[in-house]
Amino acid sequence: MLHYNSLIELLSIKTELLVNISAPEENMWYNNFVARIIEVHPENPQTRVVRNVVDVLGNLGVIAYPTSSGYALGCALKNGAGLEKIRAIRKLKKKHNFTLMCASIAQASEYVKIDNANYRLIKRANPSKFTFILKALGSLPAQAHSKRSTVGIRIASDQFVRDLLNEFGKPILSTSLILPADDSEADFDAEEGVLGSSYEVEEKIGDLVDLIIDAGELPTHWTTILDLTGDALEVVRAGQGVFEV
Repeated sequence: MLHYNSLIELLSIKTELLVNISAPEENMWYNNFVARIIEVHPENPQTRVVRNVVDVLGNLGVIAYPTSSGYALGCALKNGAGLEKIRAIRKLKKKHNFTLMCASIAQASEYVKIDNANYRLIKRANPSKFTFILKALGSLPAQAHSKRSTVGIRIASDQFVRDLLNEFGKPILSTSLILPADDSEADFDAEEGVLGSSYEVEEKIGDLVDLIIDAGELPTHWTTILDLTGDALEVVRAGQGVFEV
């Protein structure tokens, strides 16, 4: 029979082991569903956080992440299952075009055709306010571009996304985190606004994504979409960006 003090000591050791095993990493915790939530400093992103997100993307996960125009959903370029999951979350039609979120113009140029004139135009624009439609190169998976072999690109303007995409080594497919206003398939007119609160993201889709990157409250706006594939620049959607030719 164990002595009372010995029993207490064994129980204490067991409790300590359980605490150490289950204790979450600093700034990371698990909610009641599937998704992890990890906090990031928007101006000085922690390297550890960036690498954690890269691991999730590399393992074909879907992330909800902060951008300069609100929260967005993203996955790796060749993650077909991830794209279907995002379509299901937003109730998007099959023809919906995803955006290529890039760390830089140089990174984007590996997947889309950027001539000198378009390079200068993109360079002049405020990257947080524009999406640019360009011709896709053969290096871009077919599921990532439209039937016309075009794709919209965004050049990341916030430090976390730039660090993430540089660490990942390639762009990701992305779409603004907008939930449909009803149970029908969503189109632009039937959508609510972009989610700008990490609390809202967790509350509404916390059980549907693999990782939520929490940067707190974010400003939200529509980007201006410019089609650069024709002979003349075409404004597809007016947003916050104003460009003077």
